[in-house]
Amino acid sequence: MKGLLLAGIVAALLPHQAARPCWAKDGEQATLPSAARAVTLPGATAVRKIRVGSATRDGNLVPLNSKSDVAMPPGSRSLMVSIGVQIAKGSTPPSVPVRFQISVEHGDGWQRLFGAEVIPDKDQVWKDYLVELPAKSSGKLRFETRSESEQSGVTPCWGSLLAIGASSRAAGAAPAATPAVGGEVDRPNIVLISIDTLAAGHLTSFGGPPGVSPNLDALLKESFSFRRAFVQYPNTLSSHASLFTGLYPIHHGRYGGSPFPAMRNPTVADVLAAAGYVTVAYTEDGYVSSDFGFDRGFDWYDNDQISFNEDFRGDAAGTFAKAAKWIERYGGEVPFFLFVHTYEVHAPYELRDAEALAVANRIDPSYDGPFQREYPGVRVSLNHNAHTRLIAPRDLRRMAALYAGEISYVDRIVPAFVRGVKALAGGRDTLVIVTADHGEEFGEHGKVEHGETLYNAALHVPLAFYWPGHIAPGESSSLVELVDVVPTILDLLGLREPGRVDGRSLVPAVLRRGELPSRPAYAELRSAWGVCRENGLPEDCRIDRYAVQTDEFKYVRSKVPAFERLYDLRADPGEEHDVAAKFPEQLHQARVLIDAYVGSAAASNTPAPTAAMDNATRERLRALGYLP
Repeated sequence: MKGLLLAGIVAALLPHQAARPCWAKDGEQATLPSAARAVTLPGATAVRKIRVGSATRDGNLVPLNSKSDVAMPPGSRSLMVSIGVQIAKGSTPPSVPVRFQISVEHGDGWQRLFGAEVIPDKDQVWKDYLVELPAKSSGKLRFETRSESEQSGVTPCWGSLLAIGASSRAAGAAPAATPAVGGEVDRPNIVLISIDTLAAGHLTSFGGPPGVSPNLDALLKESFSFRRAFVQYPNTLSSHASLFTGLYPIHHGRYGGSPFPAMRNPTVADVLAAAGYVTVAYTEDGYVSSDFGFDRGFDWYDNDQISFNEDFRGDAAGTFAKAAKWIERYGGEVPFFLFVHTYEVHAPYELRDAEALAVANRIDPSYDGPFQREYPGVRVSLNHNAHTRLIAPRDLRRMAALYAGEISYVDRIVPAFVRGVKALAGGRDTLVIVTADHGEEFGEHGKVEHGETLYNAALHVPLAFYWPGHIAPGESSSLVELVDVVPTILDLLGLREPGRVDGRSLVPAVLRRGELPSRPAYAELRSAWGVCRENGLPEDCRIDRYAVQTDEFKYVRSKVPAFERLYDLRADPGEEHDVAAKFPEQLHQARVLIDAYVGSAAASNTPAPTAAMDNATRERLRALGYLP
């Protein structure tokens, strides 16, 4: 029986295709069919990702002083539209306005519906609007751009032209099956929240210090949450790529380094956009920015390029306020998928207010050292992780207390946002998923922060599904992975998966339909600066470390330094004692699983070519500690 189970797990790692893939290949780029709601302007460039300021939109570039006529989208009651201008590199932005106008055919003439302007030297951002359309018109819409003078190097942009119809909530691709919640009901809105670096073990409800996370704990209790959810890579970029695609890192190939032009694999945003959802994201840049292709499938993707320097702090309050404002303005118009990401608990730990500092001081009183109110992150972590200048044990305890203060601040923002969404007319029927991309370490195994080891302190995260009236509160101790989020969302909606996914639907547990079959969880670490420096190698050396864990055991294999270890998780949850010699059968099975995992990469697509990293992106990533 064990042999059959092992063979089944190994087979699951090999590439497979859905019975009816819902996308088509276009050269080397996998793309989904266009949703019927998108409006394309004749004479414009092909719809593509256009960046204006710190945000991207699916948009059309058009000539200055141009007109484009399109048929009125049948049944549409309103039009979502963004306007902006692109400035050619090396050009000086002029102060002469560019005017944008939308008119509707009316008898023998045209009736203006919308007008606004962009001043290139001031308005280097997208401007977003909702335009009401005539109820009974079946004529044409005209899109115009005008300027009183020639503006060399200025190109007008119409972004995210989305026609919203009276039946928008049922528009789009037909579901592949009856939604898991049952019944022919409108699909819910989806809000996916990623709290960067939020380790499950530091929440009070998971055994962390008392009083740190009362509101998050209450939200988890009102949700269906998983007590043992693990990420597949301990850094932001690779982990979010797995979250968006449902693929292991070894299959999506997104590890780090230079930006890449686009995600090469279909994402959950692709599928939802094709099903009639408006797809929107508010992030805090860094490794979750559109520079790294995460805007694939999103109509709007706001990076919120705030000041990234050595004193960088996340901006959870501002980011979630923007997300709430979007729902308030647009949420009632069409079903939406909203991704919200904050770096707030990521290092450096710089406490926002007196309440957060009080939490840190209560956990760690009478501290008199260098980290009174903040821990600077990359300025000291790399030396510690390379074992060239170690952080003292007393200071490590203070770091953990400051981190708890960061969590307590987010604890006052995220649950309030979720409850606020439910109070809005456009957000009442909304499924909210709360999770994180990785955890954090505080010297438990000689390293700090994340991206240096595959211990569970860096892999264990919260995962909760909150949908009152559809998902009853509860919890599961089943071993689950971050790659399971995509198939779970799509299963709840009755939508097909986008080809292959490595994750599985958690719906049987979430909807109390039965236990989840036991399945191992995988993680990997391609490179780690501290490990590379510690071993006298270049900072970008390949350490090629892999881990697999089951309900009872965890196995880790590493190339640099070379080792393999087996941990008995039930007797040793802290992963402190190697028991490989004591359990030869379990060691053999784990080796087989990792061999299959590594071998499955050969049948995956090769990574897409990377783009050169500009200085601004490099500095933002250096401020977050992702570049030395």
